[in-house]
Formats: sequence, structure tokens, C-alpha cells
Amino acid sequence: MKTSIEPQIFLKAGLLIIISVVISACQAGSLAAATATPVPTTTPELTHTPTAAPTSTPRPTSTSKPTATLAPTPALLGETVSNGLIAITVLDVYRHDRIVTGGSYYFTAKPGYVILDIFVKVQNISSSPVEIPWKDFYILDDKGDGWYPGFAGAKFVKNTENITDAFSIPTDIEVNGNEVLTIDDTVFMRLIYLIADKPEQIVQFGVEDSPLIEFMFKK
Repeated sequence: MKTSIEPQIFLKAGLLIIISVVISACQAGSLAAATATPVPTTTPELTHTPTAAPTSTPRPTSTSKPTATLAPTPALLGETVSNGLIAITVLDVYRHDRIVTGGSYYFTAKPGYVILDIFVKVQNISSSPVEIPWKDFYILDDKGDGWYPGFAGAKFVKNTENITDAFSIPTDIEVNGNEVLTIDDTVFMRLIYLIADKPEQIVQFGVEDSPLIEFMFKK
């Protein structure tokens, strides 16, 4: 009896060993396969920051018309200069952070800039109408860069009439630099520029080839 039982025990033990080896091999293969394939990671999607809706922005675009040279001996605020066709007087200068343009909506200066509002009288001293492109009503900042207005207001009167209240003139003209203003007699104007906001700076104003008028613009 002893000789017939032992082969069966060894046979069963051998089968168990073989099965264990096969199972171990399968598990090892499974683990190898699992480690061979990297676990997918979540890639953050690009986020789109909403862009602010465009606002109506004055176009104080640098113009090639004026020469970027500050006049060494300019006229002063309140003085009249002439180029032979028109006489120009800067009556006053105002500083704004925000203005109403066109009588219906506000315009707010972008960060780092301020609104320069020039009240000026331009009189035709020639014998015929004078035509001046808007881009030729310009300022030179303290760097000598030239700018034309983004908005303007104009009130045409006879040469004998006078306007003392600048704010009676609405700034309802959105300026196109190439459009022309025709002056028959006298026009009182408000010219709106966007300029760098500084504690103080020297600004010069001119029309076409007229002598320049200088003023200090400060907070």
C-alpha cells in the first residue's frame, strides 16, 4: 500500500507546483503589462480669458504732419499767433478723467493716460474760406511726439461774436484726421486729446504751420 500512495502524492504535488508556476507567470505578465502602459493623465484645457468689449476710443494717432520739434520760443496761453491765414488763441486748458462725448455716452481715459481738453479760438483773417484737416490741429507732448484730437466740438460764429463758456460747446465730433474743417469767419473749439498722465509736463499746441503755443499741463 505504501508504494502505491507515494506516486499519487508526488503526482499531485507536481501538478500543484506546475499550476502555481503558471499562475505566477500569468500574474507576472499582467503586472508587466500594467506597468508597461502609463496611466493617462488629465491635460488641463486652455482657458480663454474673456476680452473686454471694445469701447469707443479717441484716436490720438501720431501724425506725420507736425515736425516733432518743440519750439524754442513759443507763445503762451492767452496769446494770439498767426500763420497769415488764421489767428489762433488758446483760451483755456482742462484736465478730465472722463468726459461725455456725443452727448450720449462717457469716454474714460485708459490707465496711465488723462484727457486733455483745449478751448481754442480760431479766426479766419484771410479773404476766403480756410480749409484745415483735423489732423493739423495737433499737440506736441514733452517727448516731441505729435497727436491730433480724438473728439472735438466746434461752434461757428461771426468775427464780432464771442464765447466765454467752453462747456457750452458739446464734444460731439468723433474726429477723422483726414476730414477737413472749413472756417469762414471764427470758430470756437474744444479739442480732446489723450495724453500720458504725469505730475506735470510742457505741452505745445499748433495748427498747420502756425507758431506754437505752450502751456504747463499738470495734476
